[in-house]
Amino acid sequence: MATRPLGASFADWMGKPVSAGGLGWGDGTVALGLGAAIACLVTYLAVSGRDVQVATGHDRTGDEGALAAGGLGSPGVIGAGRERLD
Repeated sequence: MATRPLGASFADWMGKPVSAGGLGWGDGTVALGLGAAIACLVTYLAVSGRDVQVATGHDRTGDEGALAAGGLGSPGVIGAGRERLD
């Protein structure tokens, strides 16, 4: 919620001239620096896998076997709970 305005405020502060109360780095330098930082973070997460959550074996519906049995698109899950009545 507050990340966008907060990030924009810091970027403006870093890029604006010293006479305007900023650091005087320039908008291009700030954009390249923040872009490089984001690219490095994404690369780190992709390589390290630190952002991947490990499955606990239980899902929210209480049907622990649904995903292990072939996923939600498998015929056993789609037809679950429907018995033929003829």
